[in-house]
Amino acid sequence: MIWNLFLHIIAGIVGRHIFTLKASGILWCLLIAAIVQGIDMIRVFKSHKKRIERASPQLREEQMRNFRKRAPVIMPQIYVGKVLLYGAITLIVSAIAR
Repeated sequence: MIWNLFLHIIAGIVGRHIFTLKASGILWCLLIAAIVQGIDMIRVFKSHKKRIERASPQLREEQMRNFRKRAPVIMPQIYVGKVLLYGAITLIVSAIAR
């Protein structure tokens, strides 16, 4: 989370003339946030899966079943929320940097 925040703050400072409050600036901001958060969601998915694999065999099977059932619903919701949150952070930082 701290790395995400740091990356988006740096992107807002460096791209202060790109990430404006016009339609093109907002779209660029959302594109950058979508790419960075997509990479982070892969990391989250893998770390959660590794955590399940470390559980005892009885728990592992049940947790993996629940994870496979819930992941298609929960993961996109988390992704969209993160893109909007970190996109807003990038826009706010770029507005302050201007």
